[in-house]
Amino acid sequence: MSRGVAASSWLRGCRGALLLVGAGLAAACRVATPFRGPGFDDDVGALAEVPQSVVVAITAGRIEAGGASAFAARLDEVLAALPANDGLVGFSVRRELFGDRIWTLSAWRDDDSLDRFLASPEHVRAVREGGVPRSSVVFVRVPLPKALLPLTWPQAERLLGDEP
Repeated sequence: MSRGVAASSWLRGCRGALLLVGAGLAAACRVATPFRGPGFDDDVGALAEVPQSVVVAITAGRIEAGGASAFAARLDEVLAALPANDGLVGFSVRRELFGDRIWTLSAWRDDDSLDRFLASPEHVRAVREGGVPRSSVVFVRVPLPKALLPLTWPQAERLLGDEP
């Protein structure tokens, strides 16, 4: 084998490895909305009228193949209705740019407020038609001091534990 052929084979192998690494890095690229809501201010954190302990809900899931449009449509509906839910402190949504993983994070004054949101028509429709199979979803509900808001995404991931 000549040096040119050997070098060419090596370069093809490296290019393939770089494509695999690049694909892995692309899947790791995530974008998130800032934590915002009626009970939160960027300058002061959770507002004074928010109880000292809040209920944080964190969800992770995977958008099914061909489900991105359905997910985006249902997410838009939920986000439009979310601020009107009594008891909402704040929320953030995160998604992989080039992958199928999604996360939601919300903070509520109490369990009843969160339960009312989970039963809202927008949320029920999103669960039913949102392109995220229930088998891929991990959900955590945890009480936390309001002083911890906003949670960072690494903190939220630790609370989720092993996600799909």
